[in-house]
Amino acid sequence: MRLSTNQLINATAIFLFLLAEVVRSDLVSSTSSDIRFRRYYRNSRRVSRSATAKKERIWPEGIIPFVIATNFSGEHQHLFLRAMRHWENYTCVSFVPRQAHHKHYITFTVDKCGLLNA
Repeated sequence: MRLSTNQLINATAIFLFLLAEVVRSDLVSSTSSDIRFRRYYRNSRRVSRSATAKKERIWPEGIIPFVIATNFSGEHQHLFLRAMRHWENYTCVSFVPRQAHHKHYITFTVDKCGLLNA
C-alpha cells in the first residue's frame, strides 16, 4: 500500500511527536525523555499538562535539537521539516538543527535495510 503525501506527512508528524517524547540521545547513549505539552480549550484558557514529574527528563525549554542524515532524499528531508513545523504549531515543542553546544539531540537516519532509525 502506497501512502499519499498527506498520509506520509501525518505519519511522520506522529512519529516525530512520539519520538520526541521518549528519546533523548547523544553520540554515545540514549535516555528516555518526556515533553511537556499544552492543550488549548475553546475558551482560550491554556492548561498545562506534564508527561513526567521528573524535570530532568524534559527537553530544556521544549527545544529538541535534531540531525537529519544525508542518506534521506531531499523530499524526505522536507517531509521531516514539515512534520516538525506541524508539531511546533500545536505543541510547545520546538525543533532546531543541532549545533556543537547541544549535548542531547535526535538523529534521523536510514540503515542499509531501509529502516528508519533515530
